[in-house]
Amino acid sequence: EAIKANCPGLSSAAAMMLLRTLSYGKAKDILLDSERKHRLSGFSAPLLSNLGKICEETMLFGSIPVIEILPLMPAFHAPAFMLGASGYKNMLTLSAGFYSDEREEVGVAQFLQMVRYEWMNPDR
Repeated sequence: EAIKANCPGLSSAAAMMLLRTLSYGKAKDILLDSERKHRLSGFSAPLLSNLGKICEETMLFGSIPVIEILPLMPAFHAPAFMLGASGYKNMLTLSAGFYSDEREEVGVAQFLQMVRYEWMNPDR
């Protein structure tokens, strides 16, 4: 509860908004420096990438309706972690890219279930 009260997702969102105002080279330097610091410390705040709604209407693959879409997030080396959120046909999809030799799939799946629970129970 203490972590949630500090709104940790806002800091990464604010950082991404700032980075988009910088030149590519400057933004790249900042991200590489941040990665170096996280690797040295062994800690990193998770990032949330909101891909938004993919499509309002049913998409077709040839003549076959697309039932669901799974956008793939880029894999980050631990301790960095990015959670992706997107929507298609009123369905929220969460995804995360990771290296299996650095993170356990079970831990990532548990984290995604925890996030899902928090979103489904906001008044908890």
